[in-house]
Amino acid sequence: MAMMICEERVASPDDGSRATGARGESVPFTPASTERLLALIRRLDGESDPVLRPHIARVVAAITALRAVSALTPGSWTHDLEPVAGSVGALVMTRAADAVADLAAAVLGDHAVIDFGDPDTIAWSEFILGVPVLHVVGCTDEFAHAAIAGRGLGLSQR
Repeated sequence: MAMMICEERVASPDDGSRATGARGESVPFTPASTERLLALIRRLDGESDPVLRPHIARVVAAITALRAVSALTPGSWTHDLEPVAGSVGALVMTRAADAVADLAAAVLGDHAVIDFGDPDTIAWSEFILGVPVLHVVGCTDEFAHAAIAGRGLGLSQR
């Protein structure tokens, strides 16, 4: 029974924000957080760091995917995936938040969790440590995967 309630919540045809709690009160992932991260990267001269480039590329790809999924409207989903649009949106959003948190952690190193008094560094600690919660808020990623496989693709739920 709990799985069914959870599955319906994740699979609701919205942008994934209700399934992940992204109403602003508990989820720190917003467009402003990525802008703030870009400012931090520039301030710390991270743009030219070859170690950070793969992280930056993952953030760009993840945010592009998130914007593409968010732009889909009812009726624009193919293969009868509209019933699981919320699950898809939730998974894409959590992957984008993961990419941003990974980049922030890579840029800041131990400054992300130790307060050295530098501006806009320790503030990222809550974000970095809070992003894993997105995978379990409302339901787990596994429930979203099951909803997509079963309700969206018609595959066996075994």
